[in-house]
Amino acid sequence: MPKFQRIAVDTNYILDLGLEDESALASLEILVERSLEARFVVTPTVVEELAWQHFHHPDEAMRELAMQAALRAQEQFGFTPIPMEAVRKGIAERIAESLRGPDLVPFQEKNDSLIWAEACLLDCDILVTNDRHLTGVEIALVQPLLEEYGTCPIPIWPKKIVMEFG
Repeated sequence: MPKFQRIAVDTNYILDLGLEDESALASLEILVERSLEARFVVTPTVVEELAWQHFHHPDEAMRELAMQAALRAQEQFGFTPIPMEAVRKGIAERIAESLRGPDLVPFQEKNDSLIWAEACLLDCDILVTNDRHLTGVEIALVQPLLEEYGTCPIPIWPKKIVMEFG
């Protein structure tokens, strides 16, 4: 397994860690063990999604989980929320538009394409996510676009980390 410098995490991964999901915890342990110097990055859109879930989700248990998972991610696991100034946020939105389409991220998955674009601008190596519509995109289709702006973070499923490197 290569050593990663910056690892972006999706909202669903943070929530799974909050639920103490076995695959999420095992993949985190593997990533920490194999990439000791890595920095775990929480993109602005992930922060916004967690905040929305905490304040607006109709299910009270989900509202509580969003807050507890966010706090645990930062305090226990050392995940770092990274703000983005308006200009870079605008660039991320343009990149995200380019990531959506046939054979790419589905059009309706605006936030997921935005998280991927933000991870690119934050020079992340991978994006840990459970979203199959991200992990299923053929990297060769998006790599030239993403590398024009930063890195091409590879979306990777936590269970794949465990299966391949555990």
